[in-house]
Amino acid sequence: MQLHWLGRGHTNGDTIIHFPDVKAIHVGDLIIDGMPVIDYPGGGSALEFIKTIDNLLRLDFEVMIPGHGKIMTKDDVRAYRARFQAMNDRMRDLVRRGVTKDDLKTLDQARAQLKLADLGWDHSVSTMTWFGGIQRYYDEMAAAR
Repeated sequence: MQLHWLGRGHTNGDTIIHFPDVKAIHVGDLIIDGMPVIDYPGGGSALEFIKTIDNLLRLDFEVMIPGHGKIMTKDDVRAYRARFQAMNDRMRDLVRRGVTKDDLKTLDQARAQLKLADLGWDHSVSTMTWFGGIQRYYDEMAAAR
């Protein structure tokens, strides 16, 4: 068994447990079966999250056990990363087009503006938790453009 810190993501303290002999990892809340949750007070970062997933994908594993939800494969993790990147790109695009934080004050507004339905994240269990950090998410994407 190996413990890894691969970077900021859900928080600044996400620890990965790697079981190399059985090609499995446990990622806690870093990746869950649903929308990513970025715990900004805990040091989380949407931008660093992508880099952390890239680091995770460098590990030798076939099975990923999330903190919540169904067991995933490495291909599932790649798909999760792609959806997360698409959501980040969409938020940066909204900022560039002049959409304000006031335009994202309700969950329905955020769902529509970010087109969460086509990512499969419009009604996941974690969507409400994610929405609680949308103002910080907006600020992070605005600073990155």
